[in-house]
Formats: sequence, C-alpha cells, structure tokens
Amino acid sequence: MNLVREALAQYVARYGADLLLDVLAGTADAAGAAQSEALEGATLRALVVAIIGEHGGPMTYGEIMEKLGGRYQLRSVQNALGYAVKQKLVTRVKPGVFKAPR
Repeated sequence: MNLVREALAQYVARYGADLLLDVLAGTADAAGAAQSEALEGATLRALVVAIIGEHGGPMTYGEIMEKLGGRYQLRSVQNALGYAVKQKLVTRVKPGVFKAPR
C-alpha cells in the first residue's frame, strides 16, 4: 500500500490537500471533478502494481480484476497496466498477462 500513499502524496503536492478533501467528500466543483479522475487513475495504477508485486507470478486481467473486487472497469485496468508497463513497474509476459519486474 506504499504505492497508494505515494500516489496520494503526489496528488496533494500537485493539487493541494484542500482539493483532495473536496474530492473525497464529493463536494469538488467541475475543475475538482477532473482532478478526481486523476486521483482515481493514480490510485488504480498503484493498486495494480501492488497486486502484481504481492502475487509475484504472472497474472491475467481476470485475476487482477478479481483482486480489485469488481470496483473498476476492464478498460480502466487495461489503461493502468499500460502505464505501469511503460514506466517499467510491471512486465508484460504476453498479451493480457503481467508480472512483477525482476
């Protein structure tokens, strides 16, 4: 969960703690709503990296989605994994299968 903390810390550094609190409380204005999506994306990226790292071995989209408990759409998970691969936080074994880097 250190990755989630790091994602939140980066969000606060960029947008400020007040906006984070507004977003979490659901009282953010339209500009804050856009930042809410950025927060959700950063959190999802951190979660998928943590899930794969904890598991250790190769994981499919389905296994990752199961660990997330159905809270996210497949497309969002695919986008998060694509970003994680580009940042070399996870490795693509083959299409749809990912593992922690060595």
